[in-house]
Amino acid sequence: MTKIKFELDGKQVEAKAGETIWQVAKRQGQEIPHLCYSPAPDYRPDGNCRACMVEIEGERVLAASCKRTPSVGMKVKTASERAVAAQKMVMELLVADQPARESSHDPDSKFWHWAEKTGVTASRLPAAERWHADASHPAMRVNLDACIQCGLCVRACREVQVNDVIGMAYRNHGSKIVFDFDDPMGESTCVACGECVQACPTGALMPAVMLDDKQTRVTYPDKEVDSLCPYCGVGCQVTYQVKDDKVIYAEGRDGPANHNRLCVKGRFGFDYIHHPNRLTKPLVRLANVKKDANDQVDPANPFTHFREASWEEALDIAAKGLLKIRDEKGVKALAGFGSAKGSNEEAYLFQKLVRTGFGSNNVDHCTRLCHASSVAALMEGLNSGAVSAPFAAAMDADVIIVIGANPTINHPVAATYIKNAAKRGAKLIVIDPRRQTLSRHAYKHLAFKPGSDVALLNAMINTIITEGRAKASIIFWGMGISQHVHGTDNARCLIALALITGQVGRPGTGLHPLRGQNNVQGASDAGLIPMFLPDYQPVGRTDLRAPFEKLWHQELDPVRGLTVVEIMNAVHAGEITGMYVEGENPAMSDPDLQHAREALAKLEHLVVQDLFVTETAFHADVILPASAFAEKSGTFTNTDRRVQLAREVIKPPGDARQDLWIIQEIAKRMGLPWNYSGPADVFTEMAQVMPSLNNITWERLVREGAVTYPVDDPHKPGNEIIFTAGFPTESGRGKIVPAHVTPPDELPDDEYPMVLSTGRVLEHWHTGSMTRRASLLDQIEPEAVAFMTPKDMRRMKLAPGDFIRLETRRGAVEVKVRSDRDVPENMVFMPFCYAEAAANLLTNPALDPFGKIPEFKFCAVRAEKADLRTAAE
Repeated sequence: MTKIKFELDGKQVEAKAGETIWQVAKRQGQEIPHLCYSPAPDYRPDGNCRACMVEIEGERVLAASCKRTPSVGMKVKTASERAVAAQKMVMELLVADQPARESSHDPDSKFWHWAEKTGVTASRLPAAERWHADASHPAMRVNLDACIQCGLCVRACREVQVNDVIGMAYRNHGSKIVFDFDDPMGESTCVACGECVQACPTGALMPAVMLDDKQTRVTYPDKEVDSLCPYCGVGCQVTYQVKDDKVIYAEGRDGPANHNRLCVKGRFGFDYIHHPNRLTKPLVRLANVKKDANDQVDPANPFTHFREASWEEALDIAAKGLLKIRDEKGVKALAGFGSAKGSNEEAYLFQKLVRTGFGSNNVDHCTRLCHASSVAALMEGLNSGAVSAPFAAAMDADVIIVIGANPTINHPVAATYIKNAAKRGAKLIVIDPRRQTLSRHAYKHLAFKPGSDVALLNAMINTIITEGRAKASIIFWGMGISQHVHGTDNARCLIALALITGQVGRPGTGLHPLRGQNNVQGASDAGLIPMFLPDYQPVGRTDLRAPFEKLWHQELDPVRGLTVVEIMNAVHAGEITGMYVEGENPAMSDPDLQHAREALAKLEHLVVQDLFVTETAFHADVILPASAFAEKSGTFTNTDRRVQLAREVIKPPGDARQDLWIIQEIAKRMGLPWNYSGPADVFTEMAQVMPSLNNITWERLVREGAVTYPVDDPHKPGNEIIFTAGFPTESGRGKIVPAHVTPPDELPDDEYPMVLSTGRVLEHWHTGSMTRRASLLDQIEPEAVAFMTPKDMRRMKLAPGDFIRLETRRGAVEVKVRSDRDVPENMVFMPFCYAEAAANLLTNPALDPFGKIPEFKFCAVRAEKADLRTAAE
C-alpha cells in the first residue's frame, strides 16, 4: 500500500491511501475540532461546518481537514494563528444560535465540548429565529433550536440506514431539517432506528427519556456496559447506559455485525426487563386449581392460580415431578423445550440435561418453527447447516436475491447493508408474493403466486442454464421459504441455484438463511435438536456418540427424539406426560394453538422457566423466575456464525436467578453431579466436543468480544466466507437434490377462499412476551392488526380500523384490519405476536416431511366484517 509522506505541525508523518488530514492527525494524537464530520463507520465527510479548518503552506484559503487528503511534501498546520481564528469564528457563529448551555437540551453534547475546547462558549452575534419543538414521537425529541444543519442526521438516515426520511428543505435562512414533507416526526415514515439521534452533535435530536418537560437533559448514566442486542439473529453490539440499576438507553457499538447501527427494538426495546409483571419469586400451582386449555391467568396477579414458594421448595417440586414420570413411565415420557434467546451455554446444558437426566432425545426449540427445513436441505446438500457468507457480503455482490424474507422488518440492520449495496449499483431482486420496503430499492420485484416457490425456482434454474448469470451473487432467504410443507424443496432449489452457477465460496457470493432469534444459530449448534448432538452430529452414529458418552459418563439414547409439533401430538396420545420449558412460549408460537394449549393443559407435570407468566406458564405446575438477557453473561452466535460475548449489565430483580443456575439445580436434583461455576466452565466443556469452536476460548472472547467460526488458528481471525476449497462432504462436492412441485397442504376453496400468511411487524418480536412489555415499542404499535390490500377491503366494504373475523378450519379470531398496498390480492397477512388475537389459533400444523416444520406461511382462511357474523348470529 502506498504511503504518503507529509509534514503535520512540523513533524514528518505518513498517510495511508485515501486517509484525510483529520484522520492522520487523530492517529497522531492531535484533535482538530469537528462537528459535521463523524468518525463513526460509514459516515462520509461533508465539510460543511468548517470547524476543522487547517492551513496548508502555499495555499490561499484554508482547507477542511475532514475532506482534504494530503499529498507528498504537503505542509499542514492544524493550530496556526489563522487556522485557530477560523475555528473560533465558526464556533462563535454557531454558539450565537444555540440555547444557553445551562438550559440547553444536552449541556454535555459534542457541540458544547468543542465550544469549551476552543474557548468559545458565548457569542457577540445576534441569534437567529429558531423553530418550535416537536414532541410527536414517543421515543425521540426534535428541538431544532439546537440544530446547526451539519447534515449528520441526513447522512445517517439516507446513506447509513437508507431509510430516506430526513432531508433538508426550503432555502437560504429558511432552510431546515425535515421529516418526509415537513411532517411531525411521529407522523412521518420514520422507523425509529435512532441513527439520527446517535449522530446528532448538538442535542437537536435526543432520546425522550433523557429530557424533562422543558426539554433539558436531566438524565445521565452512572455506568455503561458493553453487550449485545437480545432480539434478531444479526447480533448487534450495544452499549447499555445504566442509572440506579436501571437501563435507561442503548447505543450502537462498532461491532463487526452492526458498525454502530441499531433498529427500533435494539435501541428502544430494552425496558421489558423492568416491567412490573416480571417474575421475582418461584410460583407453585395451587392444589385446588385444575388445568384448562382455555384458562387465562393475569400476569399482574397470578395468585388466582399459583402461590409463592421458596427456591428450595419450587426446585424440589419441579425435579420430583420429572423424576416420578421418568421412573414410572419411562424416559420417553418426558420432553424439554429450550430457548433460542438464551446463551450457548444455557442451550448446551439444557440439551445435556434432557439427554442425560431425562434419558432421551426429546429436546427441541424454535428452530423447528423457523429454519428446520433450510438446515435439512443444507445438511443434505452440503453436509453443513451454516450460512456460507455473512450478510455484509452483499456489499461485494453484483446480484442480491432476497426471497421469502422481509429483512427491513425482521433483520433491519442486515437490511441496511443490502440497501447500501443497491445504492452502490448491485442488482437487488426481491422475490415474494408480498411487496416490502426493500422492493423500492430493487431492480426487480417478482410477486409470484403464494405456494409456487419450487415452480418459480426451477424455471429460474432452467433460464440460467440456458442464458448464464452474474459474476458474484448472494441469496438471502427467510421463513417465507422454510415455513411450508415444501420448505425443504424450496431450500433445495436455492442450493441448486447457487451450485450450478458456482456462487458459493467467493466474496460477494453465498447462501444465507437469515436466522430469526438472537441465538437460534448457537442454540442449534449447541444441540437443542432431537436428531443431533452438538455440532449437528447424528444421535444414531455410534462413533459420534462415543465422545459425548465418555465426557458425560453415561450411555445416550441412539434413537432420534420428537420435534416440537410431534411432542404436542405425543402429549395428546398420552405418550408424553411431563415437560420442562425454558424460555419458550409454545402456547403462542405453535401452529393450531388450541391443539397446543390442550396438550399443555393435559400434561401431568409442566415446569416453565421464564421472565413473565406467559401463555405457556398458564398451564404450569411450577414457574421458575429466570434472568433476562441484560442480566446474564454468556456467548451467543449470530446469523453470520459469529460467536460473541454478552456481559451482565444489571442484576436480576428480586429473587429471580440465572438460567444456568436453575438448569444446574434441576439437574442435581435429578441425580446429575454437575458443578459448573459459570458460563466459562460450560464453554470450555463445549469446546471439547464441538469442532466448530476449535481455536475459540473463553479468554479469547473476553479479549476480542467476537470470533467467527471456523477458526484455523488461535491467533488468526475466523473465516467469514466458507466452502472456499470445497464442501465438507466425502467428495468435496455439493449435492444437487431434485425438488418436486408440491402444493400447500391446504388450498383456498369456496368455504375458505383467501390465503392467510403470518409473520412479524417491525416493533414487535416473536410472541411479544418481551416487546409488548417494552413501553416505547408498545406505544408505537399497541394493538393487534391484520393487513389486507385496499382492493380486497373495498370489495368487502371495510374501512381501516374495522374489525374483521378471520376463520380457518382450526379456529377464529377477531382483529382490526389495516390497509396495506404491499399485500397481494386474496391474502391476509397477520403478525403472530398478539395474544388477544393469536394468529396461530388459525395456522396449519401440517409438517414438511424432512424438516418437520409447520406450514405457517399458507393456509385457507375466510375473512368477513366482524359485525356481519355477529348480526347473522
